[in-house]
Amino acid sequence: MTLNFLSWRRPRRALPDPDWSLILVELEDGPPEGATLLHEYQDDFEWLRVAETQDPPLRMMYFEDNLHGVLNTRHPQDPVLTYVALMMGYARGLNLKPARILMGGLGGCAFLHAAAAEWPAAELVSVEINPRVIELARRFFLLSPEARVEENDIRHALEAGDLGTFDLLLCDCYGAHDLPPHLMTRNFMQAVATSLENDGLAMFNFAGADANAIFGHQLVTMLDVFGRLILLQTAEAANVAVFAATDPNHLTPLTVSWQERAHAPLVLDRNDPEAWPEFMADAVVLDDDNLSDTLDEFGLCC
Repeated sequence: MTLNFLSWRRPRRALPDPDWSLILVELEDGPPEGATLLHEYQDDFEWLRVAETQDPPLRMMYFEDNLHGVLNTRHPQDPVLTYVALMMGYARGLNLKPARILMGGLGGCAFLHAAAAEWPAAELVSVEINPRVIELARRFFLLSPEARVEENDIRHALEAGDLGTFDLLLCDCYGAHDLPPHLMTRNFMQAVATSLENDGLAMFNFAGADANAIFGHQLVTMLDVFGRLILLQTAEAANVAVFAATDPNHLTPLTVSWQERAHAPLVLDRNDPEAWPEFMADAVVLDDDNLSDTLDEFGLCC
């Protein structure tokens, strides 16, 4: 089954959207030439910048030189980053009608604006650990003062159980070089599963195997909890959208098209390891007990 993500955009516009995949190349490795720097913060631990371009009308958030989020300020409900478009397209392809949505990680608020436009009646809850990101989201990324944002670690928030359960859960807390170890374990994935409704869907944004040495371990760990995964790989940025569900039978292999590019699904099943990609061959299930030793093997700190 093939879905055309562009078909759900509201309202339809006379001019076609730009080819974001070409534009995004210019946004990598720091603000592009000619961009206006709107904000900069630097201390001994982090370097945050917000930059803006006028044509196209984009606003970007950077951690160091890594693009952390980008928003189309003219049409904030329209995704710019492919993985956001794939997540929205896949969720819509399942005909989801979520009453409650949880977003782990704010970034540039792209998913929040897309979800609010697609499901206007849904309750949206965001969890963001960095207070500066929350401040920048309100100042520069059109985050409403009324939006519910919890300043907390997503794992702590889920394990506390105070947020309740959700029909749709997004975890956008991972990068190729910024891997929060406690969000990679079976313990965390079990907290995610417990926080989903019986027909709930969880979506994760990961850096793919080419940029992420521990990606196979992450997938094997998720399979141990959820049993089945759907993967949609982006073409231009090595991101992988990973989907898991409380009931594996609710995961349908859907090809999602965006900007005239078809993204075919990869289906992973816990009981069919022979069909797994080669980079998963020697992967192990990560938990709080073995995590440190496993990361040490790859020269990653925890």
